[in-house]
Amino acid sequence: MKALATVVRGSASEKAYDLEATQPIRIGRGSGCQICLSDPLSSRTHAIISYEDGRWMASDADSRNGTLVNEKKISQIRLSSGDRIRIGSTELLFELPVDQIDTDGVSQTLLAESQISHEASGVDAVSQLFIKQREQDMVDLYQLSICLIRCSSPDEVASVGLDMLRVRTKATAVGFLWIDDQHELKPQRILPPELADRLKLNRKLTDRVSQEGRAIWIKNDISTGGKEKVYADAICVPLINDTVVMGAIHLYREREQFDQSHFDFAISAGNMLAVALESSRAQASLSAEHSRLVQRSADFSELIGHCPAMMKLKDRIGRVAKASGCALVRGESGVGKELVSRAI
Repeated sequence: MKALATVVRGSASEKAYDLEATQPIRIGRGSGCQICLSDPLSSRTHAIISYEDGRWMASDADSRNGTLVNEKKISQIRLSSGDRIRIGSTELLFELPVDQIDTDGVSQTLLAESQISHEASGVDAVSQLFIKQREQDMVDLYQLSICLIRCSSPDEVASVGLDMLRVRTKATAVGFLWIDDQHELKPQRILPPELADRLKLNRKLTDRVSQEGRAIWIKNDISTGGKEKVYADAICVPLINDTVVMGAIHLYREREQFDQSHFDFAISAGNMLAVALESSRAQASLSAEHSRLVQRSADFSELIGHCPAMMKLKDRIGRVAKASGCALVRGESGVGKELVSRAI
Protein backbone atom coordinates (compact mmCIF):
# COMPACT_ATOMS: atom_id res chain seq x y z
CA MET A 1 0.00 0.00 0.00
CA LYS A 2 1.52 3.29 -1.14
CA ALA A 3 0.50 6.93 -0.93
CA LEU A 4 1.83 10.28 -2.11
CA ALA A 5 2.46 13.52 -0.21
CA THR A 6 3.01 16.60 -2.35
CA VAL A 7 4.21 19.97 -1.04
CA VAL A 8 1.67 22.49 -2.38
CA ARG A 9 2.75 25.42 -0.20
CA GLY A 10 6.00 26.17 1.58
CA SER A 11 9.37 24.51 1.07
CA ALA A 12 10.83 21.10 1.85
CA SER A 13 13.81 19.00 0.81
CA GLU A 14 11.72 17.51 -2.03
CA LYS A 15 8.53 18.42 -3.90
CA ALA A 16 6.79 15.04 -3.63
CA TYR A 17 7.24 12.05 -1.34
CA ASP A 18 6.25 8.42 -1.84
CA LEU A 19 4.85 7.07 1.42
CA GLU A 20 5.45 3.42 2.28
CA ALA A 21 3.10 1.55 4.58
CA THR A 22 5.92 -0.48 6.10
CA GLN A 23 7.15 2.30 8.40
CA PRO A 24 5.86 5.56 9.94
CA ILE A 25 6.76 8.76 8.08
CA ARG A 26 7.96 11.57 10.33
CA ILE A 27 7.49 15.18 9.27
CA GLY A 28 9.45 18.11 10.74
CA ARG A 29 12.69 20.10 10.77
CA GLY A 30 14.79 17.32 12.31
CA SER A 31 17.40 15.51 10.22
CA GLY A 32 15.81 12.18 11.14
CA CYS A 33 12.49 13.05 9.47
CA GLN A 34 11.58 11.40 6.18
CA ILE A 35 9.82 14.62 5.11
CA CYS A 36 12.24 17.37 6.11
CA LEU A 37 10.77 20.88 6.22
CA SER A 38 12.56 24.22 6.29
CA ASP A 39 9.69 25.89 8.11
CA PRO A 40 10.59 27.84 11.29
CA LEU A 41 7.08 27.17 12.66
CA SER A 42 7.64 23.42 12.46
CA SER A 43 8.90 21.34 15.38
CA ARG A 44 11.83 18.94 14.94
CA THR A 45 9.35 16.06 14.79
CA HIS A 46 6.04 17.75 14.13
CA ALA A 47 3.69 15.07 12.78
CA ILE A 48 3.65 11.40 11.80
CA ILE A 49 1.86 9.65 8.94
CA SER A 50 1.41 5.90 9.45
CA TYR A 51 -0.50 2.97 7.99
CA GLU A 52 -2.46 1.16 10.70
CA ASP A 53 -5.12 -1.56 10.39
CA GLY A 54 -5.64 -0.89 6.71
CA ARG A 55 -5.91 2.89 7.15
CA TRP A 56 -3.60 5.83 6.61
CA MET A 57 -3.46 7.94 9.79
CA ALA A 58 -2.01 11.37 10.59
CA SER A 59 -0.93 12.14 14.17
CA ASP A 60 0.43 15.25 15.83
CA ALA A 61 3.74 14.55 17.59
CA ASP A 62 3.11 16.94 20.51
CA SER A 63 4.21 19.87 18.36
CA ARG A 64 4.20 23.37 19.77
CA ASN A 65 2.07 24.87 16.97
CA GLY A 66 -0.22 21.93 16.25
CA THR A 67 -1.10 20.04 13.07
CA LEU A 68 -4.10 20.86 10.88
CA VAL A 69 -5.90 18.56 8.45
CA ASN A 70 -8.33 20.38 6.17
CA GLU A 71 -7.92 23.44 8.44
CA LYS A 72 -8.97 21.52 11.58
CA LYS A 73 -6.54 20.95 14.43
CA ILE A 74 -6.04 17.26 15.09
CA SER A 75 -4.32 14.89 17.47
CA GLN A 76 -4.97 11.86 15.27
CA ILE A 77 -7.20 11.41 12.23
CA ARG A 78 -7.82 9.00 9.38
CA LEU A 79 -6.59 10.36 6.05
CA SER A 80 -8.54 10.26 2.80
CA SER A 81 -7.28 11.00 -0.67
CA GLY A 82 -7.28 14.77 -1.20
CA ASP A 83 -6.77 15.74 2.44
CA ARG A 84 -4.50 18.72 3.09
CA ILE A 85 -2.06 18.62 6.01
CA ARG A 86 -0.83 22.00 7.24
CA ILE A 87 2.27 22.33 9.41
CA GLY A 88 3.11 25.95 10.16
CA SER A 89 3.12 27.69 6.78
CA THR A 90 3.77 24.45 4.87
CA GLU A 91 0.91 22.50 3.30
CA LEU A 92 1.00 18.91 2.05
CA LEU A 93 -1.54 17.23 -0.22
CA PHE A 94 -2.17 13.57 0.67
CA GLU A 95 -3.21 11.37 -2.25
CA LEU A 96 -3.81 7.69 -2.92
CA PRO A 97 -3.25 6.05 -6.31
CA VAL A 98 -6.46 5.72 -8.29
CA ASP A 99 -6.44 1.93 -8.01
CA GLN A 100 -6.24 2.15 -4.21
CA ILE A 101 -8.90 4.76 -3.46
CA ASP A 102 -11.68 2.18 -3.47
CA THR A 103 -11.12 -1.32 -2.15
CA ASP A 104 -14.75 -2.43 -2.10
CA GLY A 105 -15.14 -3.60 -5.68
CA VAL A 106 -16.37 -0.28 -7.03
CA SER A 107 -15.53 1.14 -10.45
CA GLN A 108 -16.75 4.72 -10.84
CA THR A 109 -17.29 7.24 -13.61
CA LEU A 110 -18.11 10.79 -12.51
CA LEU A 111 -21.07 12.04 -14.55
CA ALA A 112 -21.78 15.35 -12.80
CA GLU A 113 -21.13 17.26 -9.61
CA SER A 114 -22.36 20.50 -8.11
CA GLN A 115 -21.17 22.64 -5.20
CA ILE A 116 -23.95 23.05 -2.64
CA SER A 117 -24.09 26.51 -1.05
CA HIS A 118 -25.01 26.80 2.63
CA GLU A 119 -27.06 29.84 1.63
CA ALA A 120 -29.31 27.73 -0.60
CA SER A 121 -32.95 27.41 0.39
CA GLY A 122 -36.23 26.05 -0.86
CA VAL A 123 -36.87 29.35 -2.65
CA ASP A 124 -33.55 29.01 -4.52
CA ALA A 125 -34.44 25.44 -5.43
CA VAL A 126 -37.80 26.40 -6.93
CA SER A 127 -36.35 29.38 -8.81
CA GLN A 128 -33.69 27.21 -10.45
CA LEU A 129 -36.30 24.71 -11.61
CA PHE A 130 -38.46 27.56 -12.93
CA ILE A 131 -35.54 28.83 -15.01
CA LYS A 132 -35.07 25.33 -16.45
CA GLN A 133 -38.84 25.03 -17.14
CA ARG A 134 -39.31 21.98 -14.93
CA GLU A 135 -42.98 22.51 -14.08
CA GLN A 136 -43.58 18.98 -12.77
CA ASP A 137 -40.53 19.22 -10.52
CA MET A 138 -41.89 22.48 -9.11
CA VAL A 139 -45.23 20.81 -8.36
CA ASP A 140 -43.47 17.90 -6.65
CA LEU A 141 -41.35 20.27 -4.57
CA TYR A 142 -44.47 22.18 -3.56
CA GLN A 143 -46.09 18.93 -2.41
CA LEU A 144 -42.91 18.02 -0.56
CA SER A 145 -42.88 21.39 1.23
CA ILE A 146 -46.49 20.90 2.36
CA CYS A 147 -45.64 17.46 3.75
CA LEU A 148 -42.52 18.76 5.50
CA ILE A 149 -44.51 21.49 7.26
CA ARG A 150 -46.55 18.78 8.98
CA CYS A 151 -43.45 16.91 10.21
CA SER A 152 -42.58 17.28 13.89
CA SER A 153 -39.43 15.14 14.18
CA PRO A 154 -36.22 14.54 12.19
CA ASP A 155 -37.22 10.89 11.63
CA GLU A 156 -40.50 11.99 10.09
CA VAL A 157 -38.72 14.51 7.84
CA ALA A 158 -36.28 11.83 6.66
CA SER A 159 -39.09 9.36 5.98
CA VAL A 160 -41.17 11.86 3.98
CA GLY A 161 -38.16 13.06 2.01
CA LEU A 162 -36.93 9.58 1.12
CA ASP A 163 -40.41 8.48 0.04
CA MET A 164 -40.71 11.46 -2.30
CA LEU A 165 -37.21 11.01 -3.74
CA ARG A 166 -37.68 7.30 -4.33
CA VAL A 167 -40.96 7.78 -6.17
CA ARG A 168 -39.89 10.87 -8.13
CA THR A 169 -36.50 9.52 -9.30
CA LYS A 170 -37.60 5.87 -9.61
CA ALA A 171 -34.59 4.89 -7.50
CA THR A 172 -34.12 1.25 -6.54
CA ALA A 173 -32.98 2.29 -3.08
CA VAL A 174 -32.58 5.55 -1.17
CA GLY A 175 -30.64 6.13 2.02
CA PHE A 176 -30.41 8.86 4.64
CA LEU A 177 -27.16 9.37 6.53
CA TRP A 178 -26.61 11.44 9.67
CA ILE A 179 -23.22 12.75 10.78
CA ASP A 180 -21.98 11.30 14.10
CA ASP A 181 -19.67 12.62 16.83
CA GLN A 182 -16.62 11.47 14.84
CA HIS A 183 -17.81 13.61 11.89
CA GLU A 184 -18.53 10.51 9.80
CA LEU A 185 -21.75 9.88 7.91
CA LYS A 186 -23.62 6.84 9.21
CA PRO A 187 -26.72 5.23 7.62
CA GLN A 188 -29.87 6.05 9.59
CA ARG A 189 -32.66 4.97 7.26
CA ILE A 190 -32.77 2.99 4.02
CA LEU A 191 -35.79 2.40 1.79
CA PRO A 192 -36.89 -0.21 1.11
CA PRO A 193 -35.80 -1.66 4.50
CA GLU A 194 -35.16 -5.14 3.05
CA LEU A 195 -32.24 -3.70 1.04
CA ALA A 196 -30.50 -2.33 4.13
CA ASP A 197 -28.07 -5.27 4.37
CA ARG A 198 -27.42 -5.35 0.62
CA LEU A 199 -26.89 -1.64 0.15
CA LYS A 200 -23.19 -0.81 0.16
CA LEU A 201 -22.47 2.87 0.68
CA ASN A 202 -19.32 3.93 -1.11
CA ARG A 203 -16.70 5.33 1.29
CA LYS A 204 -15.02 7.63 -1.22
CA LEU A 205 -18.33 9.04 -2.42
CA THR A 206 -19.53 9.69 1.12
CA ASP A 207 -16.27 11.30 2.28
CA ARG A 208 -16.10 13.62 -0.72
CA VAL A 209 -19.64 14.79 -0.17
CA SER A 210 -19.20 15.33 3.58
CA GLN A 211 -15.82 17.08 3.33
CA GLU A 212 -16.32 19.22 0.23
CA GLY A 213 -20.09 19.77 0.36
CA ARG A 214 -20.55 18.62 -3.24
CA ALA A 215 -23.48 16.82 -4.77
CA ILE A 216 -22.14 13.98 -6.92
CA TRP A 217 -23.68 11.81 -9.62
CA ILE A 218 -21.60 8.82 -10.65
CA LYS A 219 -21.91 5.65 -12.64
CA ASN A 220 -21.19 2.74 -10.29
CA ASP A 221 -20.31 -0.90 -10.74
CA ILE A 222 -20.84 -2.15 -7.20
CA SER A 223 -20.49 -5.83 -6.40
CA THR A 224 -21.56 -7.74 -3.30
CA GLY A 225 -18.68 -10.16 -3.14
CA GLY A 226 -19.54 -11.84 -6.45
CA LYS A 227 -19.33 -10.67 -10.03
CA GLU A 228 -22.89 -9.44 -10.37
CA LYS A 229 -23.61 -5.73 -10.63
CA VAL A 230 -25.97 -4.47 -7.94
CA TYR A 231 -26.28 -0.71 -8.57
CA ALA A 232 -25.53 1.00 -11.87
CA ASP A 233 -25.99 4.65 -10.88
CA ALA A 234 -25.64 6.65 -7.68
CA ILE A 235 -26.41 10.21 -6.56
CA CYS A 236 -25.28 11.68 -3.26
CA VAL A 237 -26.40 15.12 -2.02
CA PRO A 238 -25.15 16.76 1.20
CA LEU A 239 -27.57 18.35 3.66
CA ILE A 240 -25.93 21.62 4.72
CA ASN A 241 -26.95 24.02 7.47
CA ASP A 242 -24.87 27.14 8.13
CA THR A 243 -21.75 25.72 6.39
CA VAL A 244 -22.00 22.48 8.43
CA VAL A 245 -22.85 19.16 6.76
CA MET A 246 -25.63 17.61 8.87
CA GLY A 247 -26.08 14.53 6.72
CA ALA A 248 -26.58 13.31 3.18
CA ILE A 249 -29.03 11.50 0.95
CA HIS A 250 -28.03 8.62 -1.33
CA LEU A 251 -30.00 7.41 -4.35
CA TYR A 252 -29.23 4.21 -6.26
CA ARG A 253 -30.54 2.61 -9.43
CA GLU A 254 -30.08 -1.05 -10.14
CA ARG A 255 -30.08 -1.00 -13.95
CA GLU A 256 -31.00 2.20 -15.78
CA GLN A 257 -29.10 5.43 -15.24
CA PHE A 258 -30.51 8.58 -13.68
CA ASP A 259 -30.89 11.61 -15.93
CA GLN A 260 -30.07 15.28 -15.37
CA SER A 261 -33.58 16.08 -14.12
CA HIS A 262 -33.20 13.51 -11.32
CA PHE A 263 -29.88 15.04 -10.27
CA ASP A 264 -31.34 18.57 -10.25
CA PHE A 265 -34.43 17.45 -8.35
CA ALA A 266 -32.35 15.64 -5.72
CA ILE A 267 -30.31 18.80 -5.11
CA SER A 268 -33.43 20.96 -4.82
CA ALA A 269 -35.13 18.48 -2.48
CA GLY A 270 -31.93 18.20 -0.44
CA ASN A 271 -31.90 21.96 0.15
CA MET A 272 -35.46 21.81 1.45
CA LEU A 273 -34.78 18.75 3.59
CA ALA A 274 -31.78 20.43 5.24
CA VAL A 275 -33.95 23.37 6.35
CA ALA A 276 -36.76 21.06 7.50
CA LEU A 277 -34.38 18.81 9.44
CA GLU A 278 -32.83 21.71 11.34
CA SER A 279 -36.28 23.14 12.10
CA SER A 280 -37.62 19.78 13.31
CA ARG A 281 -34.56 19.22 15.49
CA ALA A 282 -35.08 22.60 17.15
CA GLN A 283 -38.79 21.89 17.57
CA ALA A 284 -38.11 18.46 19.09
CA SER A 285 -35.63 20.01 21.52
CA LEU A 286 -38.13 22.68 22.57
CA SER A 287 -40.88 20.07 22.98
CA ALA A 288 -38.67 17.94 25.21
CA GLU A 289 -37.75 20.96 27.33
CA HIS A 290 -41.40 21.98 27.58
CA SER A 291 -42.40 18.47 28.69
CA ARG A 292 -39.68 18.52 31.32
CA LEU A 293 -40.89 21.85 32.67
CA VAL A 294 -44.52 20.70 32.68
CA GLN A 295 -43.61 17.61 34.67
CA ARG A 296 -41.81 19.77 37.20
CA SER A 297 -44.68 22.27 37.58
CA ALA A 298 -46.76 22.13 40.76
CA ASP A 299 -44.04 20.09 42.48
CA PHE A 300 -44.67 20.21 46.22
CA SER A 301 -41.70 18.11 47.33
CA GLU A 302 -40.11 21.10 49.08
CA LEU A 303 -43.35 22.17 50.82
CA ILE A 304 -43.72 20.10 53.99
CA GLY A 305 -46.99 19.78 55.88
CA HIS A 306 -50.65 18.81 55.42
CA CYS A 307 -52.46 21.37 57.55
CA PRO A 308 -55.51 23.14 56.02
CA ALA A 309 -53.49 26.28 55.25
CA MET A 310 -50.76 24.28 53.50
CA MET A 311 -53.30 22.24 51.51
CA LYS A 312 -54.99 25.48 50.43
CA LEU A 313 -51.62 26.87 49.33
CA LYS A 314 -50.83 23.73 47.31
CA ASP A 315 -54.23 23.87 45.63
CA ARG A 316 -53.65 27.49 44.65
CA ILE A 317 -50.15 26.65 43.35
CA GLY A 318 -51.62 23.87 41.20
CA ARG A 319 -54.16 26.23 39.64
CA VAL A 320 -51.62 29.00 39.03
CA ALA A 321 -49.11 26.56 37.48
CA LYS A 322 -51.59 25.75 34.68
CA ALA A 323 -51.89 29.40 33.65
CA SER A 324 -50.02 30.67 30.59
CA GLY A 325 -49.22 34.10 32.00
CA CYS A 326 -46.82 35.34 34.65
CA ALA A 327 -47.34 35.04 38.40
CA LEU A 328 -46.13 37.42 41.10
CA VAL A 329 -45.40 35.78 44.45
CA ARG A 330 -45.58 38.23 47.36
CA GLY A 331 -44.92 37.76 51.05
CA GLU A 332 -42.83 38.77 53.99
CA SER A 333 -39.17 37.85 54.22
CA GLY A 334 -38.56 34.25 55.23
CA VAL A 335 -42.06 32.85 54.54
CA GLY A 336 -40.91 30.68 51.59
CA LYS A 337 -41.54 32.70 48.42
CA GLU A 338 -38.69 30.90 46.62
CA LEU A 339 -40.18 27.49 47.47
CA VAL A 340 -43.56 28.56 46.10
CA SER A 341 -41.94 29.99 42.95
CA ARG A 342 -40.07 26.75 42.27
CA ALA A 343 -43.25 24.75 42.86
CA ILE A 344 -45.07 26.87 40.28
